[in-house]
Amino acid sequence: MRAFLTFALLPMLYVLPAQAQPAQPLDPVVIEALTQLRADDVRVATIAYGIATASAEICPVTQPLTGMVVHDLSQYTDRFRDGAVRLFGADRGIAVEGVVSGSPADRAGLKPNDLLVAIDTVGLDRLPGSKDHMPSVRAWIDQAMADGKAVVRLVRDGRPMTIALDGVKGCASQIEIRPSEEFNGWADGTTAQLSSAMVDFTRDDDELATVIAHEMAHNILRHRARLNAAGLQRGLLARFGRNARLVRQTEIEADRLAVYLIARAGHDPHAATRFWDRLLDQHGPGIIADGTHLGRSKQMALVEGVAREVDALRAAGQPLVPPLLKGPPPPLD
Repeated sequence: MRAFLTFALLPMLYVLPAQAQPAQPLDPVVIEALTQLRADDVRVATIAYGIATASAEICPVTQPLTGMVVHDLSQYTDRFRDGAVRLFGADRGIAVEGVVSGSPADRAGLKPNDLLVAIDTVGLDRLPGSKDHMPSVRAWIDQAMADGKAVVRLVRDGRPMTIALDGVKGCASQIEIRPSEEFNGWADGTTAQLSSAMVDFTRDDDELATVIAHEMAHNILRHRARLNAAGLQRGLLARFGRNARLVRQTEIEADRLAVYLIARAGHDPHAATRFWDRLLDQHGPGIIADGTHLGRSKQMALVEGVAREVDALRAAGQPLVPPLLKGPPPPLD
């Protein structure tokens, strides 16, 4: 419409044939940010895969895991869309963002930027109408992998390919990074999310495993469903009285289980102490002010006490089975 109005107002100008304009160079900041985002997504997926598979035998609900990280252009904000298109080809549809080394996806030969056309009989080239396609896509992939294997049709560098993909059993919980400056994490019963600020705050993989395991623990322990059953009032009311106490109970349970989960996956259980001590020292008031989390001293005593439990079990040659998973989780009260 703007082009039509321009030519209507300037009738004496000759219309020259359109010429393709060379693409403007990408902002180096955008390139660095997208490259780091992909690296962070694969790093988080790798640690989460290790935690989930290491504790599959004790998790009450498991699912076949592939080690495939997928993405779509709808996940990128306007500032980064052009870069995602030019660096990743993210405008073509659902694609492989990265692959966990040693996972079934890696062994099957999947590679970054592979365009996913279908998994089993579910076509991934016809996306749902909502802006964020990924919840539906992940559900389709989980459904196809429910029997532990699937056939993936994809396009790589313009060539169609078919790959047989197996799964390995792991604790049922998706994990992803949410771009945010908040120092926080979220779990909805199926997916666990970490803020990018929280990921950046960790100093090593052991500390990052602590944060990932904490959010995964919320899903493993069915905290959302148990809070609903207990009649939790969400929103502002969740910060007071019985509601705050119920949420605090789930946070304590997640902290306890997380230490066992990271230890079973080969990470240092004492990393939980280091991470929470530094986080609450630097950002504590914003995290604990609503009464749903422990204060710094109690948090340190909690996670360090569980880490010593783990040390004692190892010294005695005993298996690392967290008490919280030795039976059905108790009702919240």
